[in-house]
Amino acid sequence: MCRTLARKLTNKHITTRVTAITDSIDLDGHNVFKVLNNNTSNNIGCLFHDNKVIVDENEMHSLLNKSWGQQFHSKTPPNYLLVSEFLKYLPPATGTPILDFSVSHLKSIIANKKHTSPGRTGTTWKALQWVPDEYLQRLSALFQTCYDAEYKPVKHDHDITVLLPKPNTDPTPDGFRPIMLLSVEYKLYSQVLTNALTDWLHTNKTIPEWQNGATAEKGCDASLWQYLCTIKDAHLSHKQLHALYIDFKKAYDSVEHWVLQLIFNHLNIGKLGHVIMNMLSNTFTNLRVNNRVLDHKFFFEYSVKQGDVISPIFFLLFMAPLMFALCTEYKDYYNPTTSMYMNNTALLMMY
Repeated sequence: MCRTLARKLTNKHITTRVTAITDSIDLDGHNVFKVLNNNTSNNIGCLFHDNKVIVDENEMHSLLNKSWGQQFHSKTPPNYLLVSEFLKYLPPATGTPILDFSVSHLKSIIANKKHTSPGRTGTTWKALQWVPDEYLQRLSALFQTCYDAEYKPVKHDHDITVLLPKPNTDPTPDGFRPIMLLSVEYKLYSQVLTNALTDWLHTNKTIPEWQNGATAEKGCDASLWQYLCTIKDAHLSHKQLHALYIDFKKAYDSVEHWVLQLIFNHLNIGKLGHVIMNMLSNTFTNLRVNNRVLDHKFFFEYSVKQGDVISPIFFLLFMAPLMFALCTEYKDYYNPTTSMYMNNTALLMMY
């Protein structure tokens, strides 16, 4: 009987997954290549714009350049006074971030990396896993020199951006997710900076302890589980429950560089902050569409690099003043474990 029940549950699970995939294909033609195990190309064959289907290659390139040119440039003037009102909620930070460019640290990072696109230099993680220590010693010395001089390693100010289709969206010019093909050497340097920044932020408790997303050894599943338990409790006890969801549209694309600079200044992070902001701001990119790199250059004044390991930390820092402010001003209603605000009848969940 148990075996029969398990088989039925398995069949039910498979049926649910197949139905979800089928619905996904019906709603979004972009997802077809995923169902085929990525054996088909995800090239951009057409765009929907002004109720028209654009198939001309030059017209598509023009629309994409215009749309993403607006995404990479800041849309709003700085409002320093408003941000300063939220910065006061951040806990004070002490100490200095500790950077570790040693060969042993580089080796530990490289050993845990999986295969990714190699970027402009052509180097892969697999290649770095097999290089002799002499090469890593030179790389370590180069990274240390670049950090001391607040200078970005050569070729890392110019990256290529590919546009991946978003699920459940029409192929409009902005209906894609921009992923930057960063060189492995840059990713290794960025990982060292990220490790130092993350350790320092957690030591100073600058990242809220109830922040589960994009943090080590945590996950949103804990928040989701308690959220579901709250709904179940309301159902069983016949309580009214009103839920309000806040989803940040283009979350990573909404990060303003000047806000990050204010946060770094407020935390008095020192050289590491200067190096990181230099890496983020003094950068330009080109779009690659259907294996062709377009000529137009976009300089980063806005948003973070999707594909860079440090980008999630940027977003958490960007949101930290708001989360600390909400927790302080509405502490009577806030559940720090689930990142939810609730009383007897209402629930607000931010994700």
